[in-house]
Amino acid sequence: MFADTQGAPVSAIGIGARDCSAFDTALAQESEAALDAYVAWAQGFVSGFNWANVRQLNVTLDAPSMLSAMADFCHRHPGSKMFSAMQDLIGRNAR
Repeated sequence: MFADTQGAPVSAIGIGARDCSAFDTALAQESEAALDAYVAWAQGFVSGFNWANVRQLNVTLDAPSMLSAMADFCHRHPGSKMFSAMQDLIGRNAR
């Protein structure tokens, strides 16, 4: 769970609730189906951010860039959840 803008807890669902270790396994096994699922979830997460954010700070990244960002984050934070990787990515790329 993470906090929304009002400080209330929000639950992540789907593949984004998985630990980075699961993503690392998919990456190590070069599982195209699993990696596609992570990218699809990440694209939806970012699309939701872009749609909902009131400051109009859009994140525009292609699939390879998202995979790279998730891999980098998970390498640095192996015990974290995937939604944390996307929060980090959004924080660094919202323009």
